[in-house]
Amino acid sequence: MTTATSTGGGSAPSVPLEVLVAVQDGDTAADQLRHRRARLPERNVLAGLEARLEKNATGAAELDAARRAQEARLAELAGEVDELVGRTTRIDDRLRAGEVGSFRDQEAIAMEMGLLGRRRGELDDEQLVVMEAIEELEVELNRLAGERAVLAGEIASLRAALGSAEAAVDTELATIAIRRADLAAEVPTGLLDEYERLRVRLDGVGVARLVNACCSGCHLALSASELDHSRHAPADEIVHCAQCGRILVA
Repeated sequence: MTTATSTGGGSAPSVPLEVLVAVQDGDTAADQLRHRRARLPERNVLAGLEARLEKNATGAAELDAARRAQEARLAELAGEVDELVGRTTRIDDRLRAGEVGSFRDQEAIAMEMGLLGRRRGELDDEQLVVMEAIEELEVELNRLAGERAVLAGEIASLRAALGSAEAAVDTELATIAIRRADLAAEVPTGLLDEYERLRVRLDGVGVARLVNACCSGCHLALSASELDHSRHAPADEIVHCAQCGRILVA
């Protein structure tokens, strides 16, 4: 059979135990506030918006890289067209100068002019395709830029709302901290230190009340002998729950 454990020595009268319960209540309230602060709904919404903004920026960077590649290709095509125009001009100049006399030379020039003309047509067609691709990319880039502007506005507003919500919680925490300091000053140092150690080890609850023959910390029922001992222990005796080890206040 387990029994409630206790330590004597007159170090902790009943009044400090009641004060210690009030300290525990404040600490529990503070823990709940910190939990709430970490999980404010604005925080989750903000994270979602920031993820969308990051995705938008990544997409825009990829599209911009694609546009630059298309612009580079358009510049290459323009250079090739310029080269063809130059070659065509030089041939025309030779013809006008009468430098081509034989039929064989004329036939070769006609063939070259035909090749140059076909190639010019191919280059013109590809230039149109590349320019259309650039235009489509710019349309999408503009759309993403507009979306970024909207997201940036929403994020700014939400950050302000989150800051206000955090400030409200912080104000409550500050009030609890002041009250806790006043209460803790009334608890003997040894008892307070033990409470702090138990609180770290036992999920934030170092002291518990006896409620309907159960420890409110672990919610386990005390035996009849444990219950009798806890209720009739001397005022200066610290009683612990035999199940969980928390300081027990009847």
